[in-house]
Amino acid sequence: MKESFFLSYKSNPFNINLQIHPSARLRHDSKTGTIKVQRDERMSVMTSYLRGQLAKLANVHTETVRYYEELGLLPQPRRSESGYRLYSEDALSRLTFIHHAKSCGFTLKEIQKALAASENTRIDLNDFLGAIDKKMTKIRSDIAKKETTLTLLAKLRIHLQAADKSPEIQAMLRTLHLES
Repeated sequence: MKESFFLSYKSNPFNINLQIHPSARLRHDSKTGTIKVQRDERMSVMTSYLRGQLAKLANVHTETVRYYEELGLLPQPRRSESGYRLYSEDALSRLTFIHHAKSCGFTLKEIQKALAASENTRIDLNDFLGAIDKKMTKIRSDIAKKETTLTLLAKLRIHLQAADKSPEIQAMLRTLHLES
């Protein structure tokens, strides 16, 4: 559901567009000028999404939803009388979490491990921060290795350009089929 509001701040008017989940309700308090978004829990229990709707809301492809279901990252959804998969709000939250975790560089295996651990026990904030720190360290290490490789390639390029006139280098380039 999309809502559009005309607001004013310090006498400067502006428009704001909000995309609000269907299970949410907006409440405007005219005395304070505030807008509150309230989630209707009864509606969220009844809210079901087809695979395409779920994928669109989570900004992923429908085949991604199917694949995550196959891997066990998403629980098997209930079925409608006609056999359509009906996904819950929890499935949407879980899919959104998976999508965000992947964009932060976590692998599906790491995400699966974290989700499995969270089903058995409550994940401590320090454990979560530790996983993030570990991922950041790994990314920094990967960047350092790539920078080293880039430096070596740049040096090799300079040496090959300088030695281009050398008969030995010309013979090596011919052998490698890299004649200049």
